[in-house]
Amino acid sequence: MLYQVWRSTGLVTILIYFDSLLHASETFAKEHQMSSLIAGDNTARHDAYKMMISLSFRTEIQDVVMDNPNEFCYNKPDIYLIDDWR
Repeated sequence: MLYQVWRSTGLVTILIYFDSLLHASETFAKEHQMSSLIAGDNTARHDAYKMMISLSFRTEIQDVVMDNPNEFCYNKPDIYLIDDWR
């Protein structure tokens, strides 16, 4: 299952399973004979980064994020997020 939807009090919450998203992206890339698949992540999100490494993703570009103020925002170990740094 790629996602779940919850509806309550007029709000809709969608949880996209990170590992399913990565596998679906990989399948899509293979079906369309793409030579590479690029997904951005931040190593501060340790769990997501470790999962991507375990699925054979490798670091191609390293960048620096500077938050002001210097506090955790969405770059926390338990956050699963794919960045688009194009």
